Amino acid sequence: GEIGRWNPEDYEYKLTQNTEGSWSGTFRLAADRFYEFKFVLKDENGNITWQDGENNRYKTPLNGKGNYKTAW
Repeated sequence: GEIGRWNPEDYEYKLTQNTEGSWSGTFRLAADRFYEFKFVLKDENGNITWQDGENNRYKTPLNGKGNYKTAW
């Protein structure tokens, strides 16, 4: 994984919690690429919880903006 190399300490992408409780973020990724990833939660003590189940998968568009939504 080139985004964070599966090491949560290397992640440069962070989500922001919205007032209704959902999370969102904007990321610059390479066009026309296939990504596999998981979300993690990091609490105030630095404890990390990985998203369970299968990896998320997303292929970025050839050009322009893409969108990915999931529930956890």
